[in-house]
Amino acid sequence: MLRLANARYGRLALDQTIVHGVCLGVILATPISLQYWCAVSNPKLFEAAYPFQHDVLALPVTDIDVASQWYSNRFGMVEVSRSETPNPTVVLERDGARIGFSINGLDASQEGAAILVTDIERARDELESKGVEIGNWRVDERDGEKFQVFFVVAPDGLCYYFHQRISEE
Repeated sequence: MLRLANARYGRLALDQTIVHGVCLGVILATPISLQYWCAVSNPKLFEAAYPFQHDVLALPVTDIDVASQWYSNRFGMVEVSRSETPNPTVVLERDGARIGFSINGLDASQEGAAILVTDIERARDELESKGVEIGNWRVDERDGEKFQVFFVVAPDGLCYYFHQRISEE
């Protein structure tokens, strides 16, 4: 995967996926920008995110700045948008999977998301290495398919169901 991070007029704003990946490449300087071309060594981990009840792009929180920082640091997500209307909302992304947080008055303890991953063991190991408590490592079966799963309850009360389909080989 190839990523480009631009820094204009001497201010460097790196994409977080580049910071946490291994960067291979050259630095190209032009009068108006500095460009880093990096090949990120870690393959895609997050495939998709699905809401438990309402909208995966508006999960309830009480402070979007705290949510953005926690999910960036623990889940390796990058902030991609922020708005103030109709409710303060921030959207984060990892590997194309997006999760949003909003001050919308809903009960966080009744919400969350199911996150489909490409490598459940890598997801567990990565989260544990960042101090995230993993719960209920198990195999679920639904619609004739088996999934290796685990749960995370974030400090804001939102619950996450990480899962990967188990292939029959």
